[in-house]
Amino acid sequence: MPITDPTLLKIVESRILNKMVCRKCGALNPPGA
Repeated sequence: MPITDPTLLKIVESRILNKMVCRKCGALNPPGA
């Protein structure tokens, strides 16, 4: 199923680019965290 929600797409792109994702909860952390 293609992602059409702009907000969700931005989150997914950020996860792929930053790779700074909490492995316990899956929350996106800022690079400086």
